[in-house]
Amino acid sequence: RRRTEEALKTSEKKYRTLITEAMSPIFVFDDDGRFIDHNNAALQFFECGDEDFQSKTYQELTSMSFLPDGQDSAPVEPHLGQVEVEHSVDGATKTLLLNVAPVRIDDNSRFFFGIGQDITQRKSFEKTLELAHAELNQIFQTASSAMRLGDRDSKVLDINQTCADLAGGSDDVAGGERGGGVWAGARGRSPDCALARG
Repeated sequence: RRRTEEALKTSEKKYRTLITEAMSPIFVFDDDGRFIDHNNAALQFFECGDEDFQSKTYQELTSMSFLPDGQDSAPVEPHLGQVEVEHSVDGATKTLLLNVAPVRIDDNSRFFFGIGQDITQRKSFEKTLELAHAELNQIFQTASSAMRLGDRDSKVLDINQTCADLAGGSDDVAGGERGGGVWAGARGRSPDCALARG
């Protein structure tokens, strides 16, 4: 019996160390969304103290509602697998890539184990990249100069409307053409073609 107790204490100590020292937000909650356990990384991400964290439910903290209309309480059925959770504090929004897995204790009880990764910076980069791409595309499409985008084999990947007008077609005919294939006339497929030389 003493060996069993010692093994349980060792196992619990390993579990506590794993949860506490992890750099990623980790929390455990029950069927009602009440938190059973959490680590410091979870407190840091949600920017709240220990008591404040414990006073909230999973639904409140993640701004997710799992209750059918008209019901005051029901077992939590969180999205299992990966889901992005947005959390706003003082006007700033953070994004957590959260992975939730159910852990069944017996036929009648279970809890949920959630581990997350703060992807706020990645989401910010993605948004900046998306805006930059949209701006470049706008410049490309509205430029008064004829422009084309091609690969090393002179395969035309895209042309703007001005280029399409000069080529005598629409901007969607260029896809897959090689070199000067988009230009009409005798010079279109010759070495003298502007696109072939460009």
